[in-house]
Amino acid sequence: MKKNALLLAAAISWFGQTAALKADHHETHLIDEPKDASWQLGTWKWEGGGDDKSGKGFVTFKAVMGGAAIQVEGHWENSTGKGSFLSKRYFDQERKVVIDSGSNTFNQAWENLVTLTKGKSVMHSTEYHPETLPNGTLPGVYSTVMVQKMIDADTWEHAVTEIGPDGEITKKPVARLVRSKYEQSKMGAMLVFMGCDKRVPPMGCYENCETGLMGVNGGWLST
Repeated sequence: MKKNALLLAAAISWFGQTAALKADHHETHLIDEPKDASWQLGTWKWEGGGDDKSGKGFVTFKAVMGGAAIQVEGHWENSTGKGSFLSKRYFDQERKVVIDSGSNTFNQAWENLVTLTKGKSVMHSTEYHPETLPNGTLPGVYSTVMVQKMIDADTWEHAVTEIGPDGEITKKPVARLVRSKYEQSKMGAMLVFMGCDKRVPPMGCYENCETGLMGVNGGWLST
């Protein structure tokens, strides 16, 4: 019995290391304009951000379309609720600018203009609300700037600045994201091997039925 347990542990360890190597090979290939965002590829766990610093969750950046675009998938939760989002960053040949286009589980859609430099991704958006929204947002033009800045190879920050119709500037609490490649490869291999998972629509996220671990693209993260 002890021998079988050791063999099982060895198999799980090998499976996890093999999966991680394959994921690394797939996720480090970006070309053309998006290549300056290569530092963001992988899965990250974040804490903080939002209006009351209660945000937490994970986000995965993956090279798609032969490396010409980045797919971004995430799951988040804070004091007001939780949700998922999916977006794609690519170079718009007609407008000659990088676009981040996506939506979330609340049927909200966006299209941000993006400036990519080494170690920094800056997204700009402007929207007009013709009438007061259910959450109390007043009519007018609103602008948002989101700055994602690399601290080191395994850490970056997400800062949001909003400008209201009256010109008032609001800076949101900064979120901190930490790379979690080791955890996702180890736990993903173990839980898939044990066959204990359930699919949570609609963003390709998974929740383990016993541990409550959340994951995306075969990676698992503790929430």
